[in-house]
Amino acid sequence: MQIRVKNALSIEHTAVINPKEGAENVDGSNYAALIQAGKITFDKNNSSLTVDKAVLVECSDEASQANMNGVASKTKNANGLITIAGTACSGGYGNETEFNLGTYTYAMEDMYPAAGDYDMNDVVLVVDHKGKARNGYVTEVTLHCTLLATGATKTISGYMQLDGVPAGDVSGDKKVSGTEYAVVSLFESSHALLEAPARQPVNTDKQGATVAAKTWDATLTFLPNSFESSQLKIENMNFFIKADGMEIHLPSYKAMDGSAPGYKTQTEIWGIRIPGTFRYPIESVRISEAYPLFSDWVSSNKGRSIEWYREPNEELIYN
Repeated sequence: MQIRVKNALSIEHTAVINPKEGAENVDGSNYAALIQAGKITFDKNNSSLTVDKAVLVECSDEASQANMNGVASKTKNANGLITIAGTACSGGYGNETEFNLGTYTYAMEDMYPAAGDYDMNDVVLVVDHKGKARNGYVTEVTLHCTLLATGATKTISGYMQLDGVPAGDVSGDKKVSGTEYAVVSLFESSHALLEAPARQPVNTDKQGATVAAKTWDATLTFLPNSFESSQLKIENMNFFIKADGMEIHLPSYKAMDGSAPGYKTQTEIWGIRIPGTFRYPIESVRISEAYPLFSDWVSSNKGRSIEWYREPNEELIYN
């Protein structure tokens, strides 16, 4: 295999090397090229990958490190070590900029289409929406997640759909298949993630069960030059849950299949996105009681009382 000087070979998942084809050698100096691989494995035992020192090999997978003994120049993160100009068919490498769409709390009610206890604490998830871009195009989106509470007696899974981002333009270990837009699975069970008993509210009752919050990252990698960074807004972030299989979104967002149930009535909604860390109601306390201005915000279609979440009834707040 030959790689031209100042080119990059990116392998999103696994590079399987057949040693019968010989060593991977490229002449050059001062990092003439870059190879990126999610994993490096061999189809025979006792094999080794050999790469000239001029070619920088990036692979963050710990299990692949033993297969890189013959690599003279290797790293887990090549950013800052080599710069490659972008072309019509390649996004290039280096000179990445970071962006942040903000930190928000998603709080959900799981009884849709019924109101349930309307305490809006069946899932309480804080997400820092951040990413990277190069030459005006998104290269990566990372959702830094912290699950604070689950006041549910149902099995709840959580997802983020990136509205407007074609599913074929991104990859990731937790990407959901068979969707129009990119969807990443954030958790399969809120109770299991918190290591809590199934179908038992936790971190929502001051006299009830308490467990530590859980924090993790979910990352999607974008194809080169596929989505302009200026087009990615917090409004593209379509968080939703499945409660015993029932899909529930924030109001006015579409379901994963493209249908538009609305997820709202004149007086009720089933999910909210609040800037920062939301102080959520105690178990079984209606959010409209914990936050007296909430109902006005909902009934006015978010036109009035837009900072309702700053005026809680402190006695009815969990945290």
